[in-house]
Amino acid sequence: MSIYLVTYDLIGPGKDYDGLIGALSSFGTCLHALESTWFIKAGSARQIYDIAKPFIDADDDIIVIKVDAEYTAYIDEKASLWLRAELGL
Repeated sequence: MSIYLVTYDLIGPGKDYDGLIGALSSFGTCLHALESTWFIKAGSARQIYDIAKPFIDADDDIIVIKVDAEYTAYIDEKASLWLRAELGL
């Protein structure tokens, strides 16, 4: 299992944010780090994408990227500690 950064933009009114957040939360080992940015522990980027896809319309955007041990961030301490622990740093 690896850590993936997931970021998205749901464009326009009436989007199913609750559904998307529920889908991303279903992974269990996850951190909602910023408004539209998550870190999720999963088997693959495709696994995350497939769970999120039903909530993404043609005019929306989503990116899922594997995170390795080299990163830099300015995020709150709780998020930073979670990320470092999950990456084994």
